Amino acid sequence: MSWREDIKGVHFLETPLGSNFLRYRTLFVVVSQISLILAGYFVAFVLRYGSFLDSYGITYFWLTVPWILAIKAAVFYYYDLYRGWWRYVGMNDLMDIFRASTVSTLIFIFIVVFLFPPYPRSVFLIDWFVTIVFIGGIRFGIRAFREKLLGDPSGSVRNIVIYGSHAIGVELLKEVRSNPSLGMKVVGFIDDFAPKKGFKIHGVPILGGRDDIPKILSVHEVNEIVITTPSLRPRELKELINRFKETDIRFKIVPPMSDILNERVSIKQLRDVSVEDLLGRKAVNLDEALVHENLAGKSVLVTGAGGSIGAELARQAAAHDPETIVLFERNENALFMVEWEVKSRYPHVRVIPVIGDILDEEYVRETMKKYKPTVVFHAAAYKHVPMMEIHPRAALKNNIRGTHIVAEASVDCGVERFVFVSTDKAVRPGNTMGMTKRVGEMICQSLSRRKTGVKFIAVRFGNVMGSAGSVIPLFQRQILEGGPITVTHPKAERYFMTIPEAVQLVMQASAMGRGGEIFVLEMGQPINILELAKNLIKLSGLEPDRDIEIKFIGMRPGEKMSEELYHSYEKLADTEHEKINVVPADLAGWTDKKEKALAALIELSGSKDLDAAMSLMCELTESETHRPGEDQAKVVPIARSQA
Repeated sequence: MSWREDIKGVHFLETPLGSNFLRYRTLFVVVSQISLILAGYFVAFVLRYGSFLDSYGITYFWLTVPWILAIKAAVFYYYDLYRGWWRYVGMNDLMDIFRASTVSTLIFIFIVVFLFPPYPRSVFLIDWFVTIVFIGGIRFGIRAFREKLLGDPSGSVRNIVIYGSHAIGVELLKEVRSNPSLGMKVVGFIDDFAPKKGFKIHGVPILGGRDDIPKILSVHEVNEIVITTPSLRPRELKELINRFKETDIRFKIVPPMSDILNERVSIKQLRDVSVEDLLGRKAVNLDEALVHENLAGKSVLVTGAGGSIGAELARQAAAHDPETIVLFERNENALFMVEWEVKSRYPHVRVIPVIGDILDEEYVRETMKKYKPTVVFHAAAYKHVPMMEIHPRAALKNNIRGTHIVAEASVDCGVERFVFVSTDKAVRPGNTMGMTKRVGEMICQSLSRRKTGVKFIAVRFGNVMGSAGSVIPLFQRQILEGGPITVTHPKAERYFMTIPEAVQLVMQASAMGRGGEIFVLEMGQPINILELAKNLIKLSGLEPDRDIEIKFIGMRPGEKMSEELYHSYEKLADTEHEKINVVPADLAGWTDKKEKALAALIELSGSKDLDAAMSLMCELTESETHRPGEDQAKVVPIARSQA
C-alpha cells in the first residue's frame, strides 16, 4: 500500500491522533500562527540586514518581538483567523489575512515610533508582506495538497463537464475541488456564448458550446454532464438527452437556486434530470409579504396533513412563522413523518399532531375549539378516480360530509379563512370523485352566501407530480420491474405541475381571497400521457418499446380523455398574479331550491341511500346521469335553470 492509499484509506479525523487534533485544534492553530509570525518577523530582519544580523539588528529584533507577537495575536483573534477550516480557504479568508496584517502593522508602527525611534523603517513593509505570504501560503498549501494529491478515496474518478459557466457552475467547481470524496474531476465547462471559448475559470477551460459536445465527450472521456445553466429551455434539454441516449453519458442537474437559497438543498446535491425538468414550468414568484401577513403569528390547521398536498402545505406554512400548526390526519405513520420533518426544519414553530377523522364531527369541533385556528387548509379527501368508482359511498361520506363538517366547525369556532383544495376533475365531472369535489366547492359558496364571517376560498388545479396516486410513481415502478408501462389511451392527456409549485400558488390564492371565489391555477399545456411515459423510459437510460414495452389498457371507469380547468359558463378573470385566475363569487345565482338540494345531498351523503344521493349529486353538479363503475354513461343534461 502506497503512502497515498494509506492516507486515503481512513479519514484522518477518525483516527485516535485525528480525534485528539480536533479536540486541541484551536491551540494547535494559535501555536502554529504565532510560530509563523515569529518566523516571518525574523525573515524580515534577515532580508533587511543580509544573511548575518549585526548586533544592532539583533538587539531591535529581541526588543520588539514581544510587541509584534502580542499585537498580531490579538488582531488575528479579532479577525477570527484561528477558526475556519484551512482546506476550504478562499478569497474571503485571504482578504481577512490582508486586513489583519495591515491593521497589526499600523498599530506596531505607532508603538515603535514612540518607544524605539531608531528602529529600521523598512522592516515594517517587509514584515507586512512576509506575514501575508506565510499565513496565507500555509492555508492555500493545505488546500492544494488535498485537492491535487489526495484525490478520490476509492481511486475511481468520473470526468464531468459543467454546462454553464455562471455563478452556480463556478460554485459547483469549488465544491468538487474541495470534496475529493465526491469522486469527480471537472475537465471543462460548456457555454453557448461563443466568445467565452478558450477562457479559463480557476484553471478549468471553457471547451465550447452545445454544438461542440460530441467532440468534447470523445476527447476528454467525459462520464457526466452536469447542467447548471438556467437558460437551457426544457425543449432543448429534451433534445440534448435524446441526442446522446445511445451513449453511456449521464445527465445531472443542480437544484433550482430558489431551493438552494431557502436551504432545502445544497449546491452539492446533484440529481438526475427528471421529468419535471422537461415540463417547462417557470419558477413561481410569490407575494411573500402578503402570504406572510396571512400566516405569521397565527394558528394554522391542515386536514389530510399526511398526504402529498397536506404535508407540503404544512412545510410551506411553517416557513411563514405561524405560532401553531395543527396537523390533522388519520394515518399515524404519515402523521409521524410530517410532524418530525416540520419540527426538525422549523423548531421555533409549535407543531401539534392530531390523529383524527374529519367524519368525527365532535372531535373536529373539539380540536378547533382547543387550538383556535385562524386559517384552515382542507386537503383531506379521497382523490383516486377508479377507486372511488368502486367505492362511491366512501367518496360521498369523506369528500362531501367530511368537508361540510370541517367547514361548519370553522364557522362555529371563528376561523378567518377556510381554503378548500379542489381539482380540475370538478369541471364537467364524469366520475364520482370529481362530482364530490364540485359539491365541496358548492359548500364553500353556500357558506359564503350566508355571510358567516369566514372567508371560504376554493383552489382548483390539475394533477401534481409525485403524489401518492399520481401516474408518475406508477410508471417509475413499472420501469424498475422491467415493464410493461400501462397507458390508458394514446391520446389521453392531463395537466401537471409539481407539488411545491401547486402549494405555493394555493398559499398565494388563500391570501388573496375575499370569500366565495374559486381560484384556478394556470397549469400550462396539457401533457400527453404516452409522451410522458416515453420520456420517463428515456430518462432511465432505456428505449421505449425496445427495452420497456408500452401497453394500452383502455380508459378506466370514470376517466376522461382530457380535463378542463373551468366550466364554459364560469366567468374566468385575471388576478394580480400571472399564474392564478379566479371565478368571482356569483352568490346571487344561488336559489333557495339549490340551497335545499345541497342540504339534502349533505344529509344523504351520510346515509345508505346511494341511488338517491348519486341522482341528486348529478343534478346539482349538472353532470350526465352517472352510475359508479359504468364506462359509458347515458347523457341526460341537467339545465342550470332547474337547479
